[in-house]
Formats: sequence, structure tokens, C-alpha cells
Amino acid sequence: MGWIRSFGPRPLPLLLLIALTILFRLPPILNANAINSDAAVVALQARHILKGEWSSSLWGIGYQSSFDALMTALGFALAGESARTVILVQTCGYLLLVFFSYQTLQRHLGSIKAAILNLPLVFAPIALSIPLLYAGRQWCITVLFGSIWCLQRAGTSKFPRLFYALGVSTALLALHLDRFALIFMPGILFLIVTSLRDGCATNRLVLQRIGACLSGGVIGLLSYYLVHATDEPVSQMQWGLTYLSKNLPLLWSSCLPYLLSYRVFIPGGNLYPDLWRPPGGFLLCWQSVPFS
Repeated sequence: MGWIRSFGPRPLPLLLLIALTILFRLPPILNANAINSDAAVVALQARHILKGEWSSSLWGIGYQSSFDALMTALGFALAGESARTVILVQTCGYLLLVFFSYQTLQRHLGSIKAAILNLPLVFAPIALSIPLLYAGRQWCITVLFGSIWCLQRAGTSKFPRLFYALGVSTALLALHLDRFALIFMPGILFLIVTSLRDGCATNRLVLQRIGACLSGGVIGLLSYYLVHATDEPVSQMQWGLTYLSKNLPLLWSSCLPYLLSYRVFIPGGNLYPDLWRPPGGFLLCWQSVPFS
């Protein structure tokens, strides 16, 4: 039972979290044939990878790498080509994410509190689960959590420079996997700066840790350049304030209500769901609840 003890001094909360995570995702696993076209693209590219074809980007999407397709190809090689394998590969990535999150919190709060604070990850609503399970975005988030796991333990580990270099390089790797990771970068930078003094580090140790972070950054940027040196410019990767006037109303009217579940959406006549407009009687009862 040594492998169980490797999870920490009190492994039961983590094992329970993993079991609950699997149980909560049984519906998409059992109904794997219902995957959407986004997941089908990942699966098709995985099949072509197994045949020797390669592309650094996910087919048709310039801001995501083919890493999810690569992991799916590995799953196909081990378990056979099927829709269920696609979902299981993404689920394995999510289990690893839960592990990183639990280990990070457990170091500071203890096993029970870490398990409780991880429950939102275990029972994540469908608005968060769908992009991870079906849209080829799982491994980007897993790598980000792995970067945080490395950085928060770096200052007190026996190999601080190694963990700082790994933390920074994996954070930049996440940017390569999906530009979505950009929104995590201010938090990653804050974690790096605030952890440099961990373990009562002297000024000399702090400078060594900064050097390790810079080395990890060079490795991450160099690997990104080597992979994308011959890529064509992609319009989906263009940034500019001109996009705010279009995207802010979309954020307020659709994305936030869907993410936070304070509006109900139903299948629509096109690619995107329609807002459910309840009958007048239902709406009256719903509005009267806060005053009852």
C-alpha cells in the first residue's frame, strides 16, 4: 500500500475526491458517443497523428496547440480508438488537475480543508465541464495547475531552483497549449514574486531563484519559438481594444449568465443556445421568492 501513502500523510480525502470526480463524470463517460464536433476534431487529428501526420496547432484553431490531440492519440494507442477513449483521456487530465489542486492546498490548510475547498472542482457545473471535456482545453488547465503546484512548493523543497524553472517553463507551455492561459499569467507572476522569500531565503538564494525562473522562461520561450517558427499568422490570435466593443456586451448578456447559472439556456436553432423565457406565472413566483 506504499502507493497510497505517496498521496500524503492522510490520503483518504484525496482518494475520496478522485472517486467523486469519476462518479460525477459517469454520464459523459457512459454516453461518450454524444460528443460534439469540437471533440470529434481532436479525435480525428489524434488518428492522423498515429499515422505519422503532425501539426503544431489544433485543426482549424490557431490559438490552441495539438497537445490534446497528442494525448488522445496516446489514449488510442493504449485503449483503442473510440469516443469513450476521448472522454477518458480528458477525464484523466481532470483527475490530475484535482490532484495538483488538493496537494497545493493540503500543504497549507491540512487534508480536510483542502478536500472541502476542492469540492467546487469535483462538482463543477456543465458550463465549466463542457469546454474541458469536449473542446480540447483540459490539458492547458492541468498544466497551469501543475505550474502552480511546482511554484508553491519550490521555496521549501530540496531542489528549489529546479521547481522554479519547471514552474515558469510549464506556465509558458500552457500559453502554447491555449491562449486562454493568458488570464492566469498575472496570478502566476504574483505567486513567483511572493514565493521567492519562502523558507527564510537569503538575498543570495533569492537571486539564485530569480535566475532559475529566468532559465525556465528562456526554455519555455525557446521551445515555443521552435514549434511555431514556421507557422502562418493567424487572425484568431490578433489582439486589440477594438474587440472590446463587440465582446463586452456578449460577456454581459450571455457568457456570465451561462457561467454563473443565473439564467437558463435551452437548445436553439443554431450553434448557440437560446435564452429560456419562462411563462409569466413562473416568472412571478420566481421574483416573489426573495420577498417571502
